[in-house]
Amino acid sequence: MSASARYKQASAALDGDSTTRWHTPGDQRPGQWLAVDLGQAQRIHGVSLDTGPWPKDYPRGLRVEVSRDSRAWTLVHERTTELPPITHLLDPHRAVRVVFEPIDARYLRLTCIGAHDRYYWTVAELGVHSPRSKQQP
Repeated sequence: MSASARYKQASAALDGDSTTRWHTPGDQRPGQWLAVDLGQAQRIHGVSLDTGPWPKDYPRGLRVEVSRDSRAWTLVHERTTELPPITHLLDPHRAVRVVFEPIDARYLRLTCIGAHDRYYWTVAELGVHSPRSKQQP
């Protein structure tokens, strides 16, 4: 894992514990990013970003890019606003879910493209989903 800031905390986004997190060092700003090496190329079709017990720290805008070699990146999702799902009313953890066409990738980069003057961008748990996975993003 790597990140634009707080890179030593980036691995908290994949530790299986939604009470730990990677987060931006301050308010959300365009250009903040989090990246993951999946270890080998695999077919993926979506991601989920769980904010854990920080439900207001979801990204206000998100770009998702994938790569096979970490040099050439392919844009698979971009949205200037991310609205929290209605399921947040039932679940205290707010997960932003993104689905895209299946693509082979080893690297995944998430970039904040929105801003908020009050809230951080938090990723307590990052889910990467394949077309064969039972859990849908």
